[in-house]
Amino acid sequence: MEQVSNTLYNIHFYYIYYRTYPFYMVLYLVYSLNGALKMRILLLFVFLFYSLPAASQLVLQRGGPMPDKMINDSWKSAKVYVPGLSESPVKFNEVPKDIKKHPVVIFLHGCGGLNKPSLRWGEILSELGYIAVLPDSYAIPGRKVYCDIKNKKTPGGGKGIEIKTLRANETRVTKDAVLKMSWADDKNLFLMGHSEGGSGVAFTRAFDFRAVVSSGFKCGKYHPIRGRLPIRVNAQTPILFVYYKNDPWFNYDNCKDFVKTRNNARVVELEGSTHETSSNQIARDAVAEFFSKHKN
Repeated sequence: MEQVSNTLYNIHFYYIYYRTYPFYMVLYLVYSLNGALKMRILLLFVFLFYSLPAASQLVLQRGGPMPDKMINDSWKSAKVYVPGLSESPVKFNEVPKDIKKHPVVIFLHGCGGLNKPSLRWGEILSELGYIAVLPDSYAIPGRKVYCDIKNKKTPGGGKGIEIKTLRANETRVTKDAVLKMSWADDKNLFLMGHSEGGSGVAFTRAFDFRAVVSSGFKCGKYHPIRGRLPIRVNAQTPILFVYYKNDPWFNYDNCKDFVKTRNNARVVELEGSTHETSSNQIARDAVAEFFSKHKN
């Protein structure tokens, strides 16, 4: 039931914010008008908007959310770090079946893929006693690169929403696979992501996770045209944001206003103008303390 609910929720976001992106852009411009003209145009858009559900089937036929059978390749190609296992990382299906249950952290890499900083987080989490599962998003057939690494730019608008939806669904199918494993402590399942992966964490409902960490990502003010959406993590799940104050990838706002609305949310703002957090001891300590605090 939860999987169906999450899938429908993601289709809802994908459909409304991505496929109707031009609609929102025009609506945003109309909103700046004054007087009776604005009201007439707004009423027309409301009428058109509520007539759109009949076209939902066409939206899905034109390439709605990617099917699970394709997204599954991400966790099947995951690198897994196991505490005390000298051969780490191993493939998902190569984790020894006879090991005891461990708390698990699913880690979503950034747009650079499973690079050294991502793998470093896998090592760090393993040393802390967690099995770290790092799905490979680029193993998904036809998976695009959504960011501009050279100019340090993330996608906005429809593309930004599309990648957030993909990473959230990637999280869901990886979680489902992990929970079937004998080595996974289902009472202590955690989620973490960095950069693009951090935005994926923020866009995940996270009902089955004890706590989540979004690294190298800033909340930003809600702006559908720029692809900035509300944090979707449910209010009962603790969330930690870790990022650099002058991160060149996310040079807007911060998450301080968001955490004021939740007692279980925290921000660690690092001094500096870099992006990677795995080499920062303050960030490492904050993540270790946060996960430890919320263990069952």
